[in-house]
Amino acid sequence: MKTRSWLLLLIFSVIGYSATFYFFPKVMPAAHWGTTLDRAAAIVKAKSLAESFGIEKSDWTGWIELVETTYGRQNEYYLATQSMGLGGVGVGLLSAISTQVTLNDPRTHRKIKVNFRADGFPQEFKDRLPKENNSKTKIETSPGNAEKSASPTTPAAMPEPERVSDADKQLAENAFKSFWGERLLAAATLAESNNTQQGARLVWKAEDQKLKLTARVLVRDGKIKELSLDHDFTKSFDAEFKVRRSTFTEVLSSADFLVVIPSILLVMIFYFLGLALKRIQQRQGLVFLVAASLLILLIILLGRMGDDLRNGTVSGTTGYWVTVLLPWLLVLVVTLAIAGSLYFFWVAGQSLEIRLPHRRTISFELLLKGQIFTKPVAQSIAAGLMAGGIFISIPILAAASHLFSGLELDAHGLENTFAAHFPAFPVFFAPLQYLLFIVFAFFAPMICVYVKRLLLARILILVTCTICLIGTSFVYISATGMLVTGVLMGLALTALYFRGDLLAIVFSLFGVHAAIGAAALLAQPSVSLQSSGWRAIAGLAVLLVVSLIGVWRFREVTEEETAIPAHLLETRIERERLKADFNVAQRAQQQMLPDAPPQIPGLEIAAICKPSKEVGGDLYDFLPLRDGKLGIVVADVSGKGVPASLYMTLTKGLLTSIAETVDDPGEILREVNRHLYEVCRRKMFVTLFLGVIDPVTKRMVYARAGHNPTVFRSVARQETSLLKPKGMGLGLNSGKIFDQSLKVETLQLELNDKLFFYSDGITEAMNPKNEEYGEERLIEIAEKADDLAASEARDAVMTDVTRFLASNQPQDDQTLVVVKVI
Repeated sequence: MKTRSWLLLLIFSVIGYSATFYFFPKVMPAAHWGTTLDRAAAIVKAKSLAESFGIEKSDWTGWIELVETTYGRQNEYYLATQSMGLGGVGVGLLSAISTQVTLNDPRTHRKIKVNFRADGFPQEFKDRLPKENNSKTKIETSPGNAEKSASPTTPAAMPEPERVSDADKQLAENAFKSFWGERLLAAATLAESNNTQQGARLVWKAEDQKLKLTARVLVRDGKIKELSLDHDFTKSFDAEFKVRRSTFTEVLSSADFLVVIPSILLVMIFYFLGLALKRIQQRQGLVFLVAASLLILLIILLGRMGDDLRNGTVSGTTGYWVTVLLPWLLVLVVTLAIAGSLYFFWVAGQSLEIRLPHRRTISFELLLKGQIFTKPVAQSIAAGLMAGGIFISIPILAAASHLFSGLELDAHGLENTFAAHFPAFPVFFAPLQYLLFIVFAFFAPMICVYVKRLLLARILILVTCTICLIGTSFVYISATGMLVTGVLMGLALTALYFRGDLLAIVFSLFGVHAAIGAAALLAQPSVSLQSSGWRAIAGLAVLLVVSLIGVWRFREVTEEETAIPAHLLETRIERERLKADFNVAQRAQQQMLPDAPPQIPGLEIAAICKPSKEVGGDLYDFLPLRDGKLGIVVADVSGKGVPASLYMTLTKGLLTSIAETVDDPGEILREVNRHLYEVCRRKMFVTLFLGVIDPVTKRMVYARAGHNPTVFRSVARQETSLLKPKGMGLGLNSGKIFDQSLKVETLQLELNDKLFFYSDGITEAMNPKNEEYGEERLIEIAEKADDLAASEARDAVMTDVTRFLASNQPQDDQTLVVVKVI
């Protein structure tokens, strides 16, 4: 891109990121979560609480510490709409965000769980011993009960639960009040009070039309072992919450499965197809797998996903080393599973990319090769990061504009970084990146390979991308808002892919999630979370500045660094060999054309032949005939490629040879036809227009063998006509039919008259709308060229054809000879 384009993109990027940070507190629910605890603070507070319930400080050596943060969308809605729920008590006890700390001793299998509200106040405390130890704790029974349980006549009889002692009840009530306050204790009813094997259990319940609260306290050996406050919403509240989302929005929220499910089958098909055709780049695929595994492992370990995975495997009564190592084994398995799936999409998509004329994976491949400090890599990273600001501003501005009734931003997932080991790192990553990598690394090249029309291919890629964006729900509630924002974001990413590449897409998503995650961190009252937000912004800014510097300072790459390994594509090598042969044939074709038009008194001549990408069979020539006459030839061999070029060579040789003794155009064409018929394959033929001009008498005798009619412009009479005497192509018939069809005509030329000899590459040139240039446009230009010299008239026609083609490339050779009588 030019410097001006980079500057414009930077300006829009700054506007987009600025709008995101400005409007985030106004439109994003996460701005009001009020999270006060990060991972370290939550662990310290959990241990302090456990110590207040009898755990010694020295006991923490060797304990496993796990932290999870969960987001309750229903809680959030309740807090926003039910300020007087349970007389205001319920609102004070609920939180949109909760942080759970799990402390596990792998030696004794003791597990302590503490759950905090967003403001850091504990909601739950559980101190659990392994089941085998609990099973040894028997409730005390009176002699009478013991006799009953031993009686053979009542084998199934169980002792009656003992009444909870006043001391245990008082301890439970004091813990209740310290955790949840006297107001809830006064509003609640004691629903259960009995002794169990685990200890004295007391249960209080409170409810209104919207909310049900259940508080549990467990006392054992004079100590609090469990405090938990569970909440349930009533059916009426559930109905109120769900009615906001229609069935259509629910369907839209699952739209991404339309991409995920087919992708599993398709990637396997194209992976094994790539193996069979030897198009899989195994070495680079292995590098990708290793790099992806390391990155995902870092995300898991530095984020909170590692704690989520380990939390379900650290309990039980298994051995010490099993308890310690099994969670890490699970982390490794999940890492390899995610990285392995990405590997299949990458190598399968790459096997398709190499079939495209313009690969959009080059900068990604350079990155995998370690060629980081190169311009293509820097350009993709810079463009992607700046485009990310534009991308993320779309849903933010949609919510701020209030154009869509009920539209809300989806805050789900932003809470994941709050409990991360190092929040500034995982804030750059989110599940959406996985989905969109599938779209642009695999689906996009597959569509481009099998859908030949570029516009249709772009539309299909846009639809696929939009489905994923809608399914991952940047916004929800409003179906119209989901569709509009999904399409706009899809357009932004699709445009970035075609103007950039895959690496630009990847880094645009880094920018998106870094911005929205940093904004969520900055909105929380926790100083440490705010610091992490600023570090994420600093990391994003540094990455952008370095990449922008690299756009101008990093080195260019060589063709060898971006080339596809030769052993992968035997067909590509063959095509390159054929391309070299075509180049030789094209040079031979050009060398057979006259170096310059002849200088004939009374005539001004200009000519041009612009070959298409492939070798064609166009020919123009000037034949010196007897008595100073000049033969002007424009011919076209059917087909393209080397065979057409060979027939063109043969035709030129025949014309030159025959014209040495014959000057009648009819006789010349009959002789050429006879010789061509003897050597031509029946599917090959030559069209030709031959005009013989006598510069003294200004008379032209001409014949046409199936070729385009010549445009004749009479300046004196201000008339334009097409010269099209009858005649069939050369080489189609042995002689009799050809001779009978061929007609020779005569034209008297006058001062300033012009003749336009041309091939079908002129009139059949096709623009992006699939419209042909046509004879009418050629005639129109000829009529405007009355005062122009022959060379100027030639240039006027060629310029007009080029303008008409627009972005399309010529599909055939373009040959034009202009003769002016002077």
